[in-house]
Amino acid sequence: TCLLTTACTNVASNNREDRSFIFNTLNLTKTNPAGQVEWKLKSPEAIFEKDKKLIKANKTTVELNDFNKPKFQIIADSLTSLNELETILLEGNIKLNQFANKNVLITGDSLKWDVLHKLISINQSPIVYTENSSLKTDKMLFNIESSDVTLLGRNEFLIIPQNLNINTNDKMFITTRDTEWNIDSGDLTTT
Repeated sequence: TCLLTTACTNVASNNREDRSFIFNTLNLTKTNPAGQVEWKLKSPEAIFEKDKKLIKANKTTVELNDFNKPKFQIIADSLTSLNELETILLEGNIKLNQFANKNVLITGDSLKWDVLHKLISINQSPIVYTENSSLKTDKMLFNIESSDVTLLGRNEFLIIPQNLNINTNDKMFITTRDTEWNIDSGDLTTT
């Protein structure tokens, strides 16, 4: 179930029979059959092209929930939704934050969200930041339900050791290939 709360204007095209709807604000809430909120999408402005089943929005915020509680937040400059919210493309200054662990931030240039399968992929410039490290990778796949992240291709870790007994500016660089990481547990496996 998807709930839409908004104010909109209907705009008729002069040379087509289809209609577009311009939204001054867009607030979408998706619930599962049990009535639990799965995600919320907000934007201060959007347009819906009915004939193309296409939504375009600016300054978008997406809240991904787990058992009605916010788990992740995604912020992007723009959104394009295809096939009535089956696939959502977020572009420009992507920031994916974990609510429980404020020290994890994932950034990128473009994010593709397969809404039906609850999968996210970041193919352009994905970087993971934590309190004392950063990780650059070629491609990132993220399973929303399990919080598992697959980092594909060349992975470059930069770790700044934080030890209260040692005052140093040392940095550790590690390069690996494909890596599995669970955001919730912190478990990391690499090849």
